[in-house]
Amino acid sequence: GKKLFLKDGRNVKLSTDGEKLVDYARDILKLEAQALHALSGKSVSGHVRFGIPDDYCGMVMPDIIAAFNRAYPLAELSVVCEPSLELMERIRARDIDLAVITLRTDEEDVEIIQTSPLRFVASRQSEAHCMRPLPLALDSGHCEWRMTTLTTLDEFGLPYRKILESKNYAAIDSIVAAGLAVAILPEKMVRPYQRIVGSESGLPELGESRIGLIASQARATPARDALATIIRQAFQ
Repeated sequence: GKKLFLKDGRNVKLSTDGEKLVDYARDILKLEAQALHALSGKSVSGHVRFGIPDDYCGMVMPDIIAAFNRAYPLAELSVVCEPSLELMERIRARDIDLAVITLRTDEEDVEIIQTSPLRFVASRQSEAHCMRPLPLALDSGHCEWRMTTLTTLDEFGLPYRKILESKNYAAIDSIVAAGLAVAILPEKMVRPYQRIVGSESGLPELGESRIGLIASQARATPARDALATIIRQAFQ
């Protein structure tokens, strides 16, 4: 026989043969799932294209992709991360089948899948929310959260400065985690390592954020409908 594990100090790791065996095991499990789906008469196949803004990816995308791949091994899912306005254009052009978007106004054919208060967020050890001018890390595009925040702060008369403007939420998140600024998120999208800051720090209320799901006008497919169900569950 061949060794599947190797001693590495106090730890144990897979050998080269062990890693090969894991790859074969994954293939076997996938084939088993495909066979079960085929025999059940409920198999879902085909390719579905999904768009989602970068702000939501870290919180929901791993669960959505894992749930879809596990439930529908015969189907193929591809994902693009772009701002809501660009995703709307892709939906109209039928470049993608489904998209999660942040609603700015009441849009036709958009299903609201989550409504949540919009909040200022800081890292758990940060005092950035107490600084004046208020340091902000914001989306750099035509973002509904950005426009709502700046308009509200102007009307409230609270001075602010833009520390960072980026379309990449990972960049915004890193500045907030370092205690250098506050960011804006729907309450249900706040990360475990962040905290909500608000009126106790002299900050105004920002109103509500609405997240919607929209499908292209192309013919519906079982794969698209299956993914839509998983997306709704992820945003509950």
